[in-house]
Amino acid sequence: SFSAIRRRRFAVAGSEADEEQSCCEPILKVVVLGFFVPMLRGARRYGGKMGYLGSELEKKLDQESLGLMNNIEQLCKFLEKVLGHGAFDETNLEGRLLKRIGQRLKPILLKYCMDQMKDIADDIHTQLLFSVCRAHYDLKPKTVLLPSSVLLSLSNMLRKSITKLSINDHDVVAAICGDEDNSIKEFSIQEVKNAKENDVLHVFRLDSRFMLEDLRLTLCPSAGCPVPPATST
Repeated sequence: SFSAIRRRRFAVAGSEADEEQSCCEPILKVVVLGFFVPMLRGARRYGGKMGYLGSELEKKLDQESLGLMNNIEQLCKFLEKVLGHGAFDETNLEGRLLKRIGQRLKPILLKYCMDQMKDIADDIHTQLLFSVCRAHYDLKPKTVLLPSSVLLSLSNMLRKSITKLSINDHDVVAAICGDEDNSIKEFSIQEVKNAKENDVLHVFRLDSRFMLEDLRLTLCPSAGCPVPPATST
C-alpha cells in the first residue's frame, strides 16, 4: 500500500520530485520496468496476432528500413536510465540533453502515479486478514509453476537484496539465500543462460492452512494478520 511505502521512506537523493511524489517511485518502477518496457521490447509479439492487432503492424516492425524496433529499443533504454537502471553518457551534448529531459520527465511520471492512486481506498490490511482467514476454509490445492532459469534468477535477486528483504533475525529466506556457508551460492550469468536453454518446469504445492500445523501465532505488525512467529516482522 502507499502508506506502507511512505513509512519506509523511499525518497531518492537528488530527485527533483518532492518527497510525497518520490514515495511513488517503487510503484512507478513496477509499472514502467515490469510492464511497459517488456511490452515495448516484445512489440512483435504483442503487436501481432497475440495482441489481436493483425499482421500489418508486425510487417512494419519487421521492416528494418523503417527503424521502428531500433526506436523502440532506444526508448526502453531511456526509460530505464530515467529510473536509475543505467547512466546517461554525459561526455557528449546528446547525453547531457537526454539526462535533463529525464530529470524533467520523472516528476511528471511520479505525479501521474499519485493521481491514479488518490481515489483508491487503502484497505490492504483488511484484504490480507480476510485472505488469511478464508485460506483455512479453502480445500482447493494451490500450485505455483516456475522454470529453473527463473528460480536461479530469483535466488540471485534475493541474495543481492537480502539485507532489505529480511523480515527478522531468524528469517528462513535469509538463511537459505544469505552469505552463510550452507546457503545457496550465487549463480553466474552463464549458469542462468544454460538453465534457460534447457528449462525444466518445477511445480510447488503451497499449504496456506498453516494454523492446522502450528497454533503458535503472533500478530504481525506489518501485515496486521495472525501468522507463525517465524514469518512475522
